[in-house]
Amino acid sequence: HDFKIAYFRALRAAIFLFNPEDVANVKRSLKIETDPKAWDRLLAFHFKFIAERVRRRIPDPDMLFERVQHVFNTFQDTKDAKTGKPLFNEAAKHKSKLVLKLIKSGLLSDPPGYSFYAKKMNSNGLPMKDKYGLQLYRSIRGTSLLESLHQFLTRSFGHTRSAPFYSDSLLTLVTHGYNWRTSIRNRPGFVKLRHYDGLAIDRVNEFYEKCFGKVKYPNWRSTNDSLPHNLLPGTSLFGIVKMPGTTGNTTMVKNSVVQVAKIKNSDDYLSLRQGTDIPFKPVEGKIENELFVTFIKQAINSSTSLSSFQTFVDIADEWSRQARGKDNSIYMKRAIHIARRYKRYRDNLSKREAFNTTEAQQTINALEHAPTDVSMDHAEDLFSLGDQYQPLLEQIEDILPAIQVTAQAPVVRKYQCKHPNCTLPTCSGGRFGICQQHEPHKKRKVKVKYSRKDFACKVCDKKGCKGVSSRKRCPNFARTPCKVCQRNGCEGLVKFNSCPKFNDTPCKECKMKKCKGVGQRKECPQYKKNAK
Repeated sequence: HDFKIAYFRALRAAIFLFNPEDVANVKRSLKIETDPKAWDRLLAFHFKFIAERVRRRIPDPDMLFERVQHVFNTFQDTKDAKTGKPLFNEAAKHKSKLVLKLIKSGLLSDPPGYSFYAKKMNSNGLPMKDKYGLQLYRSIRGTSLLESLHQFLTRSFGHTRSAPFYSDSLLTLVTHGYNWRTSIRNRPGFVKLRHYDGLAIDRVNEFYEKCFGKVKYPNWRSTNDSLPHNLLPGTSLFGIVKMPGTTGNTTMVKNSVVQVAKIKNSDDYLSLRQGTDIPFKPVEGKIENELFVTFIKQAINSSTSLSSFQTFVDIADEWSRQARGKDNSIYMKRAIHIARRYKRYRDNLSKREAFNTTEAQQTINALEHAPTDVSMDHAEDLFSLGDQYQPLLEQIEDILPAIQVTAQAPVVRKYQCKHPNCTLPTCSGGRFGICQQHEPHKKRKVKVKYSRKDFACKVCDKKGCKGVSSRKRCPNFARTPCKVCQRNGCEGLVKFNSCPKFNDTPCKECKMKKCKGVGQRKECPQYKKNAK
């Protein structure tokens, strides 16, 4: 469309507001303060240059709504010169209204008092600047950072199911290492060591201060000072975290100390980490599935909309009142657990309904009740079960020849026996060259496997030497003289023409330079001629 580029640039300008100080710094460094066309060229063709040096902000919902709405009203009915079609079709106009509704709710605007930009750091932990002296920024507004973390977590697990203790330990270690490496990139002066043990750094600072009166790592913040003071005993910041609205496990924590002896299975560990007496788990087991179906049928009978998430919130509240844990095999549920189970229930229900249709059942029953001897002579026996299968006569008659051909077709093996009179279907003569039916007395030809011990090294003439695979690995390589220059450890021991003096040394047989006989006399053409 002719207006496509103009529309995208106008929409970008409507959503993002430039930082005026950064814009002034860029113009001053490039010396384009009095040249507005140069700035326009940067916006049009080199926007990545601006995005790395100018911070941007999305305005509040009211201002953003007016700016974006003005762009939609301006460009939606503009027509292309060739096709005559508008920029927005009916589907695009409908989506534009949804976008405006989303903007009005405030989900697209930046939160006040928070910046989505971080300074780029070099390898020394100092702010990175370009050749013009401008500070380079990294945007954290997008979801690229989250995608990289998700991909890293997927690679760390390598499977889809694991026990709570293993999952919690792995998530804690992975998240700790990821946060540590992120701090090295983004926090100036952060400690760069070859481990992730914060307690060890605390001990080093403590002993260093006692000995020298100052800490070794002044920019390091103590591990205990970094943890929140309201963290409940037994709960964690990573891995399996405390459920919102819970007050902490009361049966496994006594006097702010976790009673490790009471943790006997995965449910106990899960309840300790979640901070509840009864753990939150997905819908599983016969009893919970029957209870789930009961709640869904009650919601359908009461004409409650199952497309609203509030319905699942109400079901989860009612479910929690019946949860007794190990006593009745019913555990606590969140609304998201009920919603995910309902999605699976709806998919299975639609498949069951498709399977139970009249057409599907008639075809399946007619084919499954076919006689063992499937031939055209017994085709009429297929309909001895009743008149209900008569409408499928033409379909069955089309299927029978294919079944007959498939039943009589010989088994095709990957390796066919080459003996002309072999009738053994499982003979492996095509693979090993020996027919099991006509040549059972012969043995298979076994390939001889050679090892390093069967060959002699060309440096020390010993069998089994490491120099068989690579001459430089021979223990006598450094003490063996080259046949060209007579120096020990020369490259000529590996390949004659690799010797530095190969081109200057004449052959002893033909007195020619660069001859193959310089390092090995038998390779000389004159030597071969005289030998004949």
